[in-house]
Amino acid sequence: MLLIVFIQLLLMSFFPIAIYQLFFAKKRKKLVAIVLILLSLIGFINCKELWPFDFLFQNETRFGYNFGDYRVNILQRPGFDYYDTFYEVIFQNNKKAIILIDPDDHKWWFPKIIQENGKVYFLRYREKPNTNCSYIVTQDSSLYIKGKFYKNISQLDFDSL
Repeated sequence: MLLIVFIQLLLMSFFPIAIYQLFFAKKRKKLVAIVLILLSLIGFINCKELWPFDFLFQNETRFGYNFGDYRVNILQRPGFDYYDTFYEVIFQNNKKAIILIDPDDHKWWFPKIIQENGKVYFLRYREKPNTNCSYIVTQDSSLYIKGKFYKNISQLDFDSL
């Protein structure tokens, strides 16, 4: 994955070179500048799925919801292949359980939590609540992963922090 990140950063670095070549170089080569701009766009467009600095610095994204004795977080960290996305359930006595949601996920930009009809939905940017999302049913504390029942929170195997 680091190789892909370095290639992406290399492609993105072509942009300032292209701008310099297009406007400031003594011997302007417009065709070279246009090709460099197009190559750099590949790197910038890929940032939607993969933020290179997350992989370089091992950044995590975490957002959550408190209810009862539990806090349920969505945790996203750089993995072997794109991002690994997890439920992280923390019990009041500082024990936690981690459940894998997606081992090959893309970056969750602007994640949000929506409560609707007794469910707490964990959503990506512009995503609307639906039966294929990851959510919690608050009435019985059951976890759903991509719309499929996983377990009730009380049945999880909690480890000490």
